[in-house]
Amino acid sequence: MATPPIPPTRSPALWRQPWQALELEDLMLGCWLLLVGHLLGPWLTAERAVRADGALSAWTWLALAGLAVVFFTRGPDDDDLDRALLRRLTLVGPLAFLLGPIALLVNTVRTVRARQRAANRGEKPPPEANGWPAPALPLPLRRTLVLPMEILGEGLFRAFIPSEVQLWSRGEGVYDPFFLTLTLACLLVGYAVLVAGPRIVAGAALDWRVWTVRFVFYLGAAAAAGELPLGR
Repeated sequence: MATPPIPPTRSPALWRQPWQALELEDLMLGCWLLLVGHLLGPWLTAERAVRADGALSAWTWLALAGLAVVFFTRGPDDDDLDRALLRRLTLVGPLAFLLGPIALLVNTVRTVRARQRAANRGEKPPPEANGWPAPALPLPLRRTLVLPMEILGEGLFRAFIPSEVQLWSRGEGVYDPFFLTLTLACLLVGYAVLVAGPRIVAGAALDWRVWTVRFVFYLGAAAAAGELPLGR
């Protein structure tokens, strides 16, 4: 349903043709902010993530289930364990470094068992298991499974923007360079975790230049939709 991630070799041209960094998900988020979200917002807003009794809503469980499947399965770029852990870093932070030894242990057990079976059958020993130790899922399916979390994460991030901007402007709508830098840093972290994180785990590009363009595009769409309260 979505186009494959942009190869890193195209990244240097992004400053001349920044639209190359945009994928279908970016255009969907832009349309969501400008039009669709206003129509479907009452059903899919951040406020609907938790029910009145404090329990998670069915929409939240669906988003978490899709994200969990993608997180624990192998993507097309997960043959390299370091890159696989780096992709998951945006969602779990330093805990990703605890996953490394666990993944290495699982790979060691898989290798020993596979070589024992090969020896019992008189076959050539298989290569050592490496990468992310989980069943593989194709990229289109992975990107489809994280769509609910992308929508939920975007809603949470959009709800987070006004309070953060007002916090660092001290409620006065006045911005000096220091507080503006803090605001931008908080927005970057929120975007990386809530909006970009699910897509990166699913298999989107890791190149920071690509995500810079996407972040600017998102903020532009949010500002056009009146969701970025700068100057209020």
